[in-house]
Amino acid sequence: MLSTRFRHAVWCVVALSVTSASAADLPDWTTKIRRDHPRLFFNVDTWPQVRERALGAERAWYLSTKERLDRLLPKLGDASTRENSDRGPQAAQAAFVFLVEKDDRYLNLAKMCLDVSIRYYEQCYQERKTVNWYSTSRVHAICAWDWLYDHLGEAERAGLMSRLVQVIDNVLQARPRI
Repeated sequence: MLSTRFRHAVWCVVALSVTSASAADLPDWTTKIRRDHPRLFFNVDTWPQVRERALGAERAWYLSTKERLDRLLPKLGDASTRENSDRGPQAAQAAFVFLVEKDDRYLNLAKMCLDVSIRYYEQCYQERKTVNWYSTSRVHAICAWDWLYDHLGEAERAGLMSRLVQVIDNVLQARPRI
């Protein structure tokens, strides 16, 4: 039952984001979902305070995060040597730094991390193993997608989210359970 509700909720959010589904096709509670992005953990109204905090009171954390991403850039820069790996948290971190800095290097890094992660999730499913015990990696990947939404083309948005939802759905439907 929980997995059915979860899938339904994810598909509703995706439907609101990617398609123009009519309100009659969706449950009433979906009218409370913001239509703009970002909307997960912060939104256009709260972003100025989040950014100010990252550059102020949390500056040490922010700079440390940015330094880790700067070390990751060369590792993921060459597509021919890029291995599938769990990069959901780094996707969200890069998306966050991109929103703060508006530096396309972090936008590109976030996209690479999303692609690498989704390929990893797909590989894990094919091998019938878990990505990790908790879902935090996938939550980070979904946050990165949401935070970058306005900076992705329509095909990128649809492709990334469709793949993320498919991976989650595959795992929820798998028998025996993964």
